[in-house]
Amino acid sequence: TILYNEGASVPLTTKIKNVDGSGEARTLHTGYAASHSADGRYLLFADFDKTNNWDLWYLDTKGDGKPVLLVASPAIEGWPRLSPDGRYFAYVSNESGAEEIYLKRFPQGDGRWQVTVGGGTWPKWSGQGDKIYYARGDTVMEVDVTSGPEPHLGAPRELFTRKPLGWPLLFGWPAGFDVSADEKRFVIVESQGAASSLGGIVIEENWTRAFAK
Repeated sequence: TILYNEGASVPLTTKIKNVDGSGEARTLHTGYAASHSADGRYLLFADFDKTNNWDLWYLDTKGDGKPVLLVASPAIEGWPRLSPDGRYFAYVSNESGAEEIYLKRFPQGDGRWQVTVGGGTWPKWSGQGDKIYYARGDTVMEVDVTSGPEPHLGAPRELFTRKPLGWPLLFGWPAGFDVSADEKRFVIVESQGAASSLGGIVIEENWTRAFAK
């Protein structure tokens, strides 16, 4: 299955669909920056509240269908990402005045451990749950994570820096940042020349030829 957002304004509609094309897409909830647990049971997302700004919620797809509050504060929280073992979730908050990544226990939402130093966005867990990758400006970073009664976090390390785009993407970079399951390959957005327009959709034909080599 594949999880995706549908819509051009917030709140977006989160849907799920079989990747083989069979069946119809099923609506899960409205929200933003949604992600799901490794077993597909839990859906984590951000949603806007007029009192508390952006807060974090989760939905148990085997439960009653009602969202449960994870994190609520006057700060902006977003991009919740659950660890592969389901014990912790990473998220972005600007509570310190800058965007940083933190960990909390799931589903209690208690505890609080700061992952990043000097800013960070777009957290992504490694397949084994022993690392968190994230972006700090144009640089992709990683932090070691040792799970236990409390998580132990290593010092952030720089992996590589991509060529600056020179213009912002929707919701900021890296909209296309991802890491393969074996953690040997990264997918990033990179500029291929001056932009003639900041809007529109680009269609790439025969894109599989790029991988034939």
